[in-house]
Amino acid sequence: DCLSVRDQQGSTPIHLAAEFQGADSMQFFKSVLGSDCFHQPGNCQRTAIHQAAMNKKTNSCLKWLVNECGTDCLSVRDQQGNTPVHLAAWKQGADSMQFFKSVLGSDCFHQPGYLQETAIHLAAMNETNSCLKWLVNECGTDCLSVRDQQGDTPVHLAAWKQGADSMQFFKSVLGSDCFHQPGRFQRTAIHCAAENEATNSCLKWLVNECGTDCLSVRDQQGNTPVHLAAFCQGADSMQFFKSVLGSDCFHQPGCVQRTAIHWAARNEATNSCLKWLVNECGTDCLSVRDQQGNTPVHLAALFQGADSMQFFKSVLGSDCFHQPGRFQRTAIHCAAENEATNSCLKWLVNECGTDCLSVRDQEGDTPVHLAAFCQGADSMQFFKSVLGSDCFHQPGRFQRTAIHQAAMNETNSCLKWLVNECGTDCLSVRDQRGKTPVHLAAWKQGADSMQFFKSVLGSDCFHQPGYLQETAIHLAAMNETNSCLKWLVNECGTDCLSVRDQQGNTPVHLAAFCQGADSMQFFKSVLGSDCFHQPGCVQRTAIHWAARNEATNSCLKWLVNECGTDCLSVRDQRGNTPVHLAAWKQGADSMQFFKSVLGSDCFHQPGRFQRTAIHCAAENEATNSCLKWLVNECGTDCLSVRDQQGNTPVHLAAWKQGADSMQFFKSVLGSDCFHQPGYLQETAIHLAAMNETNSCLKWLVNECGTDCLSVRDQQGDTPVHLAAWKQGADSMQFFKSVLGSDCFHQPGRLQRTAIHWAARNEATNSCLKWLVQQLGRSCLLKRGFNGITAAHLAAQYQDVETLSFIVDLLGVSVLDLRDASHFLPWKRKSVADYAKLNSRHGSQLTRWIAERRHQQRSQSEKTPTVPLHEDFYQVTNPQGFCLIININTYSTGSGEEERKGSERDVDRVRKLFRKLSFTIKEVQNPTTAEIDDFLNETKKSKELAKHGSFVCFLMAHGRKDPQGRDCIIDGHGVQSPVLELAAKFKASVCPDLAGKPKIFFVQACRGSGTDEVTHRGLAVDQLPPEFAQNPALYPPESDFLFCFPPQRVRCPTATLRLAASSCRPCATTSSNFTQRSTWRTS
Repeated sequence: DCLSVRDQQGSTPIHLAAEFQGADSMQFFKSVLGSDCFHQPGNCQRTAIHQAAMNKKTNSCLKWLVNECGTDCLSVRDQQGNTPVHLAAWKQGADSMQFFKSVLGSDCFHQPGYLQETAIHLAAMNETNSCLKWLVNECGTDCLSVRDQQGDTPVHLAAWKQGADSMQFFKSVLGSDCFHQPGRFQRTAIHCAAENEATNSCLKWLVNECGTDCLSVRDQQGNTPVHLAAFCQGADSMQFFKSVLGSDCFHQPGCVQRTAIHWAARNEATNSCLKWLVNECGTDCLSVRDQQGNTPVHLAALFQGADSMQFFKSVLGSDCFHQPGRFQRTAIHCAAENEATNSCLKWLVNECGTDCLSVRDQEGDTPVHLAAFCQGADSMQFFKSVLGSDCFHQPGRFQRTAIHQAAMNETNSCLKWLVNECGTDCLSVRDQRGKTPVHLAAWKQGADSMQFFKSVLGSDCFHQPGYLQETAIHLAAMNETNSCLKWLVNECGTDCLSVRDQQGNTPVHLAAFCQGADSMQFFKSVLGSDCFHQPGCVQRTAIHWAARNEATNSCLKWLVNECGTDCLSVRDQRGNTPVHLAAWKQGADSMQFFKSVLGSDCFHQPGRFQRTAIHCAAENEATNSCLKWLVNECGTDCLSVRDQQGNTPVHLAAWKQGADSMQFFKSVLGSDCFHQPGYLQETAIHLAAMNETNSCLKWLVNECGTDCLSVRDQQGDTPVHLAAWKQGADSMQFFKSVLGSDCFHQPGRLQRTAIHWAARNEATNSCLKWLVQQLGRSCLLKRGFNGITAAHLAAQYQDVETLSFIVDLLGVSVLDLRDASHFLPWKRKSVADYAKLNSRHGSQLTRWIAERRHQQRSQSEKTPTVPLHEDFYQVTNPQGFCLIININTYSTGSGEEERKGSERDVDRVRKLFRKLSFTIKEVQNPTTAEIDDFLNETKKSKELAKHGSFVCFLMAHGRKDPQGRDCIIDGHGVQSPVLELAAKFKASVCPDLAGKPKIFFVQACRGSGTDEVTHRGLAVDQLPPEFAQNPALYPPESDFLFCFPPQRVRCPTATLRLAASSCRPCATTSSNFTQRSTWRTS
């Protein structure tokens, strides 16, 4: 009986002996148990024959079992779809392959297994290459071009797992071109060799063979082989890169803006690479943040040990450990998430003091919560020794204590220790969603935790409802393994499997969604097959849920074989069949299965929104193998079929998939398909701008040209607006590189610019931060429809970190900035009001605003501040920058007279603006060329960033040119258009003055006319034509004010009166300014 006892993974001593011993043990088992024991499934549904195929020491056991059990045993698939042939190709040598050929023939080597990998793919991942070479010689070189489900060929896999000898072999049979072919994530063999943790011999050989240019090729995520080698290899590879590329390659950003130094900090195998890079690149590289806000210090704390922390202290000091990164987590938080070791955490606490353990991240968790989730009992004992037991009861994110977090830990040592320490009452505490540690452990841990709970609480705890009225049995049905589920059913009885949660699902539905065929067999044994036909949430049966199972399709296949093919025609409440759902969530193997049992017609049947299986496959975010298979099966016409909203599979794939799908569409349809409008007149480029990754967008722009980025959808938005809403800073940098910064100022729907949409981006604030850095903080105050600014939208859609960023830039008074949504001023909503509308972070934001205002009030006496109001600009010291250009001497040929008395004007302006704390620069009697040089030099000055406003006096004779433009005249009679001079200081050209008032006083005679003032609050399309069409009256960029004298006489009085006035938004006015409108002074 002892031979039938299973370990936690489901293996018996028979399975283990087959993997680690020889034929003699198998003969012994046969003598005491008979041959049936060899067919019993264990871990991953593997029989003794599967385990014998993974025996690295000998294949005697495998041969004996095949002779004993018959060759049919070699066709049995494990839970992942692999046969013993696949596993032996992975773990054994050529002798096993010869044996398989002798009993099965060569066809067995071409059969796909897990991820559509054949025996040749598995042999390419074998530690030795004898098996691979034998198979290539046996099956022919074509087998090296076969791609698995992820797009990799055996060439890619061997570069990842084997050495230079395999590469030389590939070159001899295929030539060097095979090394440049892209595979998974668009990675070539060089990328894969850079991920080879065993050796860098393969990488060096490939670089010498293919040239150093191959090291600059980026994969789909933006990483080069340099990034990947920093992540997977050691200092020797870095020295090699330096010798062939120089040190600059280490500073190039890759995925999420991580440099080689960031990736080296994530290298779990060694920190030699990190140390070498810091010594090579200097300590400044350790302060560079990735797109998520982490430095290499944070990443090393998360993935490495105490030695790296000691190294950082030696080169940076201890302050670096307190700097916040992603989610406002310090190095101590990151060290608490380190699953490999707690040495880093202990060292940091000893170095930084125990106070660091009370610091909360953005979500409210302390390092205690994070360590309970990621580490073991030893960390808990350490916390007790330095903080006492109270720390384990403190609530964090979702009101979860350390006990809740420990219940979600992969091991239960931490949970058991905490329960013994804190008492069993801690197991009854509910988090914000109503779950106890019992529910969470049923979801994430195994049967051992359930036995523990029974021993301390009894069985009743398993029936208590939590979130969505789910019991522990429901949660166990969503566990990746089913040991917990089986134990609970045996303990609580089969009636527990009929209990429905709030959405109408039973544990049977949930297990079909999350687990494999073994759970379905178990349900059949205790309930019968009828349970699989019972409808749950949105009228979905177990077959529907199995079709949504992303981990495996074994459950779906088993259910169809059990329930019959009619179950595949049943529609859920939304009109979808299991065929639609599997196309959305699974791979090509499921489509081949459907074809074999239903034929190809099932792929054309419309479901929800009139979408066919091809539409659904285009929305499959995990893989495009299903989409490609369906197009090859159904023909390219299926790509032109529109759903109810007008979208084709091309639109949907641009929204949900990557560049590889776009390349595929181009190969079968041509590029025109990307320009076809769909829902809301959006093209594939618009949809790609809303994709979570931007690889598809970049590919389409490179393919279709930058003009596609200016195309507006039905609502007036361009891809620039949509990407600001849904993507990160990398997309904005890309747009700037191909379009320039002007594109960020273009209004779209509701008069919202890219800045407004970035403020609505709920996935990341990197886009908003980047735009503010580029355009200046004033872009946060640009108003769209109803006077709504980016500050309002950020308060409504983003988190505390973003609002804190805005307040730090603009002051606490920005919280009182009101929109223009109501005609009564007191009914307009402030930024603080918008924060209350935030569905995700509202309560957190409200608390933070109250705290920040309290801090402001307590500091107000010491640090007076100027309130930020929609009618006021920020006050700075120095107040502003003042340029004075005075031309009073004219040559005889100029046709102009000397401007006598202008020195007095200059003196008066100088005195006034010194009194107003302006920095003053003057130039007397410049030529037109010298004026240009002076202004060009000024706009580049770094000093401008320190000033809150800009004033320019143009004192000269003036007249209109033949185009009707107002000009000043230099001493030789050459004209300079005023607006051309002012254009040098637009935000797109001079970002340091973005959002700051720019006032041009033109003391140049231009006739006797006067201009009307543009009234605030009117949109451009509401203005009279003479206003809307005159750029001098309504400039294309706000914050400009032009002041002209009315008559052809010197008018210093008018000039000085206007010098104290500026407006928001921009306006053009006349000398009788005070009579025509009233403006607040700043």
